[in-house]
Amino acid sequence: GNQTGGSIEILGGEANLWYGGDIKVTTGRSTLTSSGTLYISTADAGLVGDAGSMFTSTGNSTEGHGGMMHFYTGDGTKSAGGLLFLVGTTTEAAGSDILVSAGGTRETGVTGGQVSITAGIAASSDPGRGGSPGGDILMTSGSSLGQNISLDTGGSAFVSAGASTSAEGGAVHFMTGQSALTSSGSLSIQTADSGPMGTSGAIEVVTGNSTAYDSGYISIQTGPSTMGTAGDIGLAVGAAGETDGGDVLIAAGDTLAQSTKGGVVMISAGAGKSMDLEDGGDGGVIAVSGGESYGSNSMLNAGGDLLVSGGSAATGMGGNIHLVSGYSASTSSGEVAIG
Repeated sequence: GNQTGGSIEILGGEANLWYGGDIKVTTGRSTLTSSGTLYISTADAGLVGDAGSMFTSTGNSTEGHGGMMHFYTGDGTKSAGGLLFLVGTTTEAAGSDILVSAGGTRETGVTGGQVSITAGIAASSDPGRGGSPGGDILMTSGSSLGQNISLDTGGSAFVSAGASTSAEGGAVHFMTGQSALTSSGSLSIQTADSGPMGTSGAIEVVTGNSTAYDSGYISIQTGPSTMGTAGDIGLAVGAAGETDGGDVLIAAGDTLAQSTKGGVVMISAGAGKSMDLEDGGDGGVIAVSGGESYGSNSMLNAGGDLLVSGGSAATGMGGNIHLVSGYSASTSSGEVAIG
């Protein structure tokens, strides 16, 4: 037999002035049932070889645009055709990848190509039937079915913006959908529940280090509201079933430089900024209290203490404690009550 199988090449006609000839392959049509299916595939490999690859590419252009590639499925009354990109299973090595990369550019002052993934629009606006919700975007890393509790971990999910050699690196934005009539969407970041032998995953929000300038800051704030109440910010530790409750730790930054001060921890209640003469509103209250105790042992089950102390010093004077009531521009200042 032949050492190598014969090739088949199909070429459209060449042209000197206008467009070259097209190649069109269309399956058969049925007047009553389904149209024919189009199969393009390579043959299975032999005993010691690889299966043949498949290349689909458009031509290059020296003055115009490179050819565009389109993948369309047909419309349908019951359901439009789907698109499926599926990599085969590997039996004795790592799984194969799917790589999607937008085009780069060598031109000055322009950006590289975008990768845009958009779920389907629900175009029905029928208020009687309720319309339809838009499609979801689901991105899930791979599961692990292994039994080793240390090694067989699920795949991680990475979202990373582009690096830059001189200017700022790319930003990462997470924004929920806007509603023209009711509430905007919520943003939920949470780790999954743990199994019977582990802990639930941690959430870490950390800015990067800086060698020459300030490191990045973390800003958590809710939006203003014109007619309602602005959103709250809640910091709460979950209840512990069989050990001490978890702590809430707030610490300002240390400094290692000469003649500088450590960072300030400032807790300030909201101001009542209305200038109305009848009732302009009060400033908010700061309430700091030790934890309650619900135990029945009068000797052991005490309420939590409230400790307020100035900072210690190795050689100089320790920090002071100042209790000062609020100043009033027109009436009495506030009281300081200890008891």
